[in-house]
Amino acid sequence: MGVLYSGKVIGSDSPQLPSFIWEKVAEINVDGVSSIEFTELSGDEDKYYLIIGYIANPTTTSTGGIFAQFNGDTNIGRYAWLTWVNANGIVTTAKQLLGQITGVPGAVAQSCGASTVVFCWNLINAAGGVLNPTETFCHIMGLGFDNNVRVFYSGGKWLKTGEVNSIKLFTYNGVNVNWDITLFKPKW
Repeated sequence: MGVLYSGKVIGSDSPQLPSFIWEKVAEINVDGVSSIEFTELSGDEDKYYLIIGYIANPTTTSTGGIFAQFNGDTNIGRYAWLTWVNANGIVTTAKQLLGQITGVPGAVAQSCGASTVVFCWNLINAAGGVLNPTETFCHIMGLGFDNNVRVFYSGGKWLKTGEVNSIKLFTYNGVNVNWDITLFKPKW
């Protein structure tokens, strides 16, 4: 068992929040493919997932971004996201709203330009809202930085069609990249 963090929830002394450890679910280390997928998950039971690792793009073509797709749902209108990128002091943003009919069939997870290596993490709230447990969204938030001095923040959501049982990460425009990604879940 791989343990990433052990003890109380970070920053919390509240008796209402349980203690847990981050337990490794799976690791994918593969080169030259445009997508990877974690399957046989139980989002309602696990509640959260943490993705940590790096993505290397050895090509001279931008990936157009790294996106997360849940349960194989390719309905563009079910995904919304917002990004903020600081590239050497120049800030850019992008977004996709729920209900759009054109766009990306996934929630943005990371940026990965041409000839870059991105270190990244993404936290996924697979069970819905923290304050409202009946909320029908799965949330994803991320942070990444690359060898070109860019910092990338992202937030997104998926209008759930059921329990999260798979998470697919893919390049928007099909560029093959190298993945070294580990998926963790809390062990309560």
